Amino acid sequence: FTTNTLNTTNPFNDSISQDISFVIFDTSNNIYYKSSQTRQEILNDISVNLTGSTLAQYSLLEKFGIQKAKLVDIGYTDVSLNLIGINDISYTFINKNLNFTGTSPIIEENEIKNLDISSVNFHSSINTIEQSAFEKNKILNVDLSNSSITDISNNAFKDNLITSLDLTNCINLTTLGNGSFYNNLITSLDLTTCTNLTKIDDYCFYKCPIETLLLPSSLNYIGKYAFAYNKITSLTIPTSVNTIDEGAFAFGNIEILNISNSVGLENISENAFINNKLQTLNFPYTLKIINNYAFADNDISLISFNSSLKTFNYGSFQQNKLTNINLSNCVLEKIGGYCFFNNPYEKILLLPIFSNFTTIQQSAFENN
Repeated sequence: FTTNTLNTTNPFNDSISQDISFVIFDTSNNIYYKSSQTRQEILNDISVNLTGSTLAQYSLLEKFGIQKAKLVDIGYTDVSLNLIGINDISYTFINKNLNFTGTSPIIEENEIKNLDISSVNFHSSINTIEQSAFEKNKILNVDLSNSSITDISNNAFKDNLITSLDLTNCINLTTLGNGSFYNNLITSLDLTTCTNLTKIDDYCFYKCPIETLLLPSSLNYIGKYAFAYNKITSLTIPTSVNTIDEGAFAFGNIEILNISNSVGLENISENAFINNKLQTLNFPYTLKIINNYAFADNDISLISFNSSLKTFNYGSFQQNKLTNINLSNCVLEKIGGYCFFNNPYEKILLLPIFSNFTTIQQSAFENN
């Protein structure tokens, strides 16, 4: 209703007898807002406090307790929504189940945040899920397979109970945003058919107990702590990846790492694989720099060092089980402090003979 045509007796302009709550449909953004007050309470407020044009002094959203991006369980059918003037239904929300109809391809920022939702049915036309759109719900399954999705933004599904995530044939998907699936219960993730996915951003799957992970051949960037605290045991890094950022796979259970064909890699960031269960390493020939603690606290007994390696930074391989270290073919210039600290090697240590090898820092080989 509007202020200039306000009927205080029945502003809803209908003949519905039951007491229902008030719903506003924002036609510009395809979003529903619902009052925390009942229909009768709204009628009382209007008749007692807000007669005639004085309603214009108030924001409807403020006056009637309507919060943007907060949708309470409306429990309406499409027919009953039509009776109160809502004809263009973008989604219905009944008994904590959300169903998208395809009216709007964009799910807005914070739109469905913290509403105790347990299930969502996505329409194939959905192409964008904005920041924190479904954050802090109780969603168990997300099926976006064969959809038009291009972007899942920061924290989109953060802090849910998701055990199953299906992104099969999401061929338009390019980015998984920062923290988009942070702190869920996903155990298996296959992204191989997301053929245009180039970026998995920081903390994307942080604290997800993923056991099986398959990455797409299009992937370039794996962000900071994107898969930290995982339960992956075997991992293959695609040849297309050029950045494994800080802590990307930290604090996990990785035993086997297939990285030798990842020829886009020139450096591995700090803490990238710290505190896993790696046993052997075979680096790609392009790798030049291994940063602080990148492979610290593993079970590594054997490393094949390539000839392009130039720098090992602080603590890169500390707390492992190396017995032989052969660096004679490397073009190393620097071995950082505590680099090989606390490794039980007892047999052979061969240092580089490269003329630019000038630096062995403090405690690089201490406690061996």
